[in-house]
Amino acid sequence: HRCDNQGNFHQFKKMTNDNQFEVAIEDKVPTDFNLDKCNATWQKAISLLDRKSSPAQKYLTNRGLISHLIDPCVGFVESLLYFDSKEISGHHPALVFQVTDESGKFVALQRVYLTNEGYQANVPTPKKALGPVNGGSIKFGNALNNVNLCEGPETAIAVYQKTQLPTWSCVSASGLENVILPDSITTVHIWADKDKSKRGHVAAENLAQKLHFRGKSVFIHLPEEEISQGSKS
Repeated sequence: HRCDNQGNFHQFKKMTNDNQFEVAIEDKVPTDFNLDKCNATWQKAISLLDRKSSPAQKYLTNRGLISHLIDPCVGFVESLLYFDSKEISGHHPALVFQVTDESGKFVALQRVYLTNEGYQANVPTPKKALGPVNGGSIKFGNALNNVNLCEGPETAIAVYQKTQLPTWSCVSASGLENVILPDSITTVHIWADKDKSKRGHVAAENLAQKLHFRGKSVFIHLPEEEISQGSKS
């Protein structure tokens, strides 16, 4: 594979930089139960064009992203239960993203709990996945042969906004390493996260090796700016 440091990815990281990287996954219960919960939550979701989606619009705007995003994989829930150690600890507005497998089947949800002002909610883990996200992705755009891959959906929206090409979020570094792509994909651009632990870069390299072995053309894009003192990325 080839590494490509071009593409002004540093602009994307400035828009999406966030010190909260943990994603809690509630998949220790039977898959069917989680899928029922995913479907029930998704049924409550409304479009980001709806006036009631103001917290989500503000959240994206705060990151320099498209505030009125129209995509079938993203929605907004006005009041969503937050569970902490299996106990309900309140209701919050939430951005919700559909995670689908390589065939497009709905398998999980990624939730970002928010405040009404458009910031991440003051809860232990504001980003929580429901269901088996590993292997799946949040798909912004239908990819035929070429696709951009990222970790979090915020980064994916930034890349999608900049490149206007299909961009899929794998939710986490582990998800990036284990994403399963359709056989039709021949060229992959991996937009790696840059953090002090180098986890994002390692994940990108691991995926690139797997894809290269399968005969795909792979390019890794790394942000150029330095990591600020006291931050994780």
